Amino acid sequence: MSFPPTTKRVIPPRGPSAPFAGEEQVALHIAPPTGGSAAAAAPSAAQPLAPELAPGTLLDGRFELLGRIATGGMAEIFLARENASDIASRKLVVKKVHRRVAQNEEFQRMFLDEARVAMSLSHAHICHIYAFGKHDHSYFIAMEYVDGVTLSHLLNRARMAEGVPLPIALKIIAAVADALHYAHRARDDEGRPLGIVHRDVSPQNVMVGFDGSVKLLDFGIAKVRSPSGHTDEGVVKGKFAYMSPEQCLRQSTDPRSDIFALGVVLFEAVTARRLYQRATEFDTMRAIIDGPVPSVRALDPLCPEALEFILQTALAKEPAERFQSAAELRDAIEMFLAAMRSVVTPSTIATFLDGIYPPNLRSNAAVTATGRPPAMLPEPSSEAPSAASYHRRKAPARRARAALAPRWIVVTVALVLIALGIAVGYLLRA
Repeated sequence: MSFPPTTKRVIPPRGPSAPFAGEEQVALHIAPPTGGSAAAAAPSAAQPLAPELAPGTLLDGRFELLGRIATGGMAEIFLARENASDIASRKLVVKKVHRRVAQNEEFQRMFLDEARVAMSLSHAHICHIYAFGKHDHSYFIAMEYVDGVTLSHLLNRARMAEGVPLPIALKIIAAVADALHYAHRARDDEGRPLGIVHRDVSPQNVMVGFDGSVKLLDFGIAKVRSPSGHTDEGVVKGKFAYMSPEQCLRQSTDPRSDIFALGVVLFEAVTARRLYQRATEFDTMRAIIDGPVPSVRALDPLCPEALEFILQTALAKEPAERFQSAAELRDAIEMFLAAMRSVVTPSTIATFLDGIYPPNLRSNAAVTATGRPPAMLPEPSSEAPSAASYHRRKAPARRARAALAPRWIVVTVALVLIALGIAVGYLLRA
């Protein structure tokens, strides 16, 4: 179904089979790209606030706002155009702090940290930040425009067909793991580790471009070594369904917390089911902390043991029992793909998206690095598939995996050897 441009869309918490939707309330509002005022809505309690900046506003002398894409409690997201010269321009996204919260010192610090952290990162799978500035007493960030959809939207839409093919789902997760590994190891200009932990890895913060690119977004709540020594330990931040046990318990977090969150995303991408989302935040956190480590083979006995090993390791409750770096998770996935003899390129991903997002669904879709498609892009059905329909859709894939069963033995042995090597390494260091 689709939503009118000025409708506020509220996605309530659902069970494990709920659609992959945003955890927060988002108001979507698209102004005409050519300028002018946005369509007015009938007054109601749900009507979003009017844009603080009108289309055509010029920020920093070069970023022309084309229209508002989304708004949240703290900031607005605009589609914009950078006019570098009379003959050259490019689309980008502007994230601007609401004036009403611009004076909040805590939010100001968080927003400045996001700009500082993101501008220091340069990686193929991380959304690039072009500029940072101030307009009308509030800050803004100009970031890369990604012509595509969020992974959450992709999973929702793919559920109406036959799901995301396993090799493509794995390749997307491997790309995010590669981005996280880079961010976790990032250093400042003086060579000191930045100590970045993303803390909000979720399908909503992964963009999949129509060209097959994969981008990790939103370092807005990342934990990072602060020059002032400020720390956020003891503060719960992120989307509850993707928090690690240590995040839920307000304990110290490190890169292994992001690995757990990415493990949740991987499980959901493979099974087309929500993992930890429950009716309340308390029940969600209790499932993460006390629930058993989930088994994908319980859903599909034909799932390769090697994939089960990857998921069980990434989702281990104790950080010491997980992959100890995002690179280890990435490499395990790549070895699994190699054992499947699956070669997935950006072109492979783009071809898949071509099949489920025909041109008529893209023509007016200013889908951007905000991670939230505008209202004019039709939403997939929110009805969760039944277990029977899930297995019917996955039957061809299961038959294919059964035919490749001997290869799973090879990759399982390889991954066990890797695990043993890691364990021996720890023992030797101890």
